[in-house]
Amino acid sequence: MKTLLALINQPENSKNFIRYTIQLAKYISANLELISIQNPDIYPLGTPGSMGGAVVQVQENLERIAEKANNAILKNIEEVKTEIGENIPVFYSSEIGSTTLILEDKVSEKKNYMIVLEGQRDEGYWNQNPINMDIIRRVKCPVWIISPDKSFDPYRKILYATDYKKEDFDTLKKLTGLSKSFSLKITALHITDNLDFEEKLKETGFHELVKQETGSDNISIVTYIDSDHKEVPEIINKFASEIEANLITVHQENRHFLDRIFKSGFTYKIIKQAKLPVLVYHDHTDQ
Repeated sequence: MKTLLALINQPENSKNFIRYTIQLAKYISANLELISIQNPDIYPLGTPGSMGGAVVQVQENLERIAEKANNAILKNIEEVKTEIGENIPVFYSSEIGSTTLILEDKVSEKKNYMIVLEGQRDEGYWNQNPINMDIIRRVKCPVWIISPDKSFDPYRKILYATDYKKEDFDTLKKLTGLSKSFSLKITALHITDNLDFEEKLKETGFHELVKQETGSDNISIVTYIDSDHKEVPEIINKFASEIEANLITVHQENRHFLDRIFKSGFTYKIIKQAKLPVLVYHDHTDQ
């Protein structure tokens, strides 16, 4: 059985994120583990109240911060469970250390993990913080990035960004089985700047291979001709809006594509309009 490992970054404002992850876990029939990590790296000048960078005092201050976070999170968990009205099991833990290393260790111990991260509130949604991007690149399991303050909406239509790689077949097959409660419609979007004869052959051949490999007729292949060299998020959000998608999926193997999505400098207005959750898959994962 899958396990969602959801990282809480803002304990005081975690209620909506907890609510979303509980509903997501129920939707994909997964266990839920919430975790809060106090990372010394985010306190370059020492934790609040620390003096002169003394290791002992820094540790003590981190422990005090963790205790305060735990109280807020546990309170929010109970309030959300009462609000939802279901006795859903939720496991919570708190640790001190490097966020990425702790998550890497947990994933290495349990192969069926999927990590859930929360996007930033004040920046453009696609402009993720460095820790989120470090987790996406290094932790070898599927990673969800949920836009802040977003209410859970069962995934009915998924936009999958494809680069016609062999890894796409396995990812698309996993997506078709994401939830047995609903019939998912998946659109595989390929972005190119030139649709020549070879590209047409690729498109046709890829579509047939997808049907053979996944056994699904609910996957459509779309090619977008980017002759104007538009920003990738603009293209993705445009298509996501047109097909009324409520989940965007990419494969971590396509590093260039991910870098184009997550790097800074994209038009905030267009990016912030979509605020769709993103699911990033990796190679050699069971989920």
